[in-house]
Amino acid sequence: IFRIDEAYLISAWVASFLWGCFTVLAAYAIYTIISIRKSRTPNKVVTSAIIVLYCLATAHAALSIRRLIEAFIMHADDIGSELYLADIGAKINRAKDLIYITSMWIGNLVVIWRCFNVWNKNIPVITLPVLLVFSTALSGYGTIGHYFVLETANIDEVSCWGAAMFTTSLCMNIIVTFLTAFRIWWMARSTTSKSIKRYRTLLLVIIESGLLVTITKAFEYGLYQYAPGSGLNGLNAMYIPFDCMPQITGIIPTLIVIVVNKNLT
Repeated sequence: IFRIDEAYLISAWVASFLWGCFTVLAAYAIYTIISIRKSRTPNKVVTSAIIVLYCLATAHAALSIRRLIEAFIMHADDIGSELYLADIGAKINRAKDLIYITSMWIGNLVVIWRCFNVWNKNIPVITLPVLLVFSTALSGYGTIGHYFVLETANIDEVSCWGAAMFTTSLCMNIIVTFLTAFRIWWMARSTTSKSIKRYRTLLLVIIESGLLVTITKAFEYGLYQYAPGSGLNGLNAMYIPFDCMPQITGIIPTLIVIVVNKNLT
């Protein structure tokens, strides 16, 4: 048994740490964008995406802390923290989950953009990942839509929508990580020995970055399968990776932007 209030306390601590990391990386990414303006024009769409992702991650972290304050202080003596946190239909929780879905598909699109460029802007290569991103967004917003009608919603149906969201997102990350890593490894085979070290380093960055999201997604999906519908009993550890995803899905694209702007590729 992993209590839901424990899960949210741990997730808030980890997410706050990741938000601090994201803040440093986002600031450095903006610095690199400004510093390269004299030599080349930075990608405005990707730059805007990083800024939006940081704003979403900040809002999500703030709402997480606010929700804990309401659970452990404002509602400690009436319904209690567990019952309050188990109410997924609460307005503040809806807002958090909307941010989660939005940051996830924006972050995924930035990762796909990187894959697209590595493959010399080969559209067929990214067709399936793009479709998976839209499927993730559709199933994610569909899941949250049920939160507004929890009194009449079918729990099994909501679970199916949620499972579809986690599955499509996980598949997309696995595919894009493999495609990007394979392409860079293939290009490194034909480079001079002087450049091989640089490409190998980048390959490690891309693999590790992709694996960070993919592993987190795998844990998230696995724990989701064991999460109780009510949130009151059973294993509620799913909320730890769940609440950290807006930070992680922002950090990885930001790292990619830094790598590109620093001419490491």
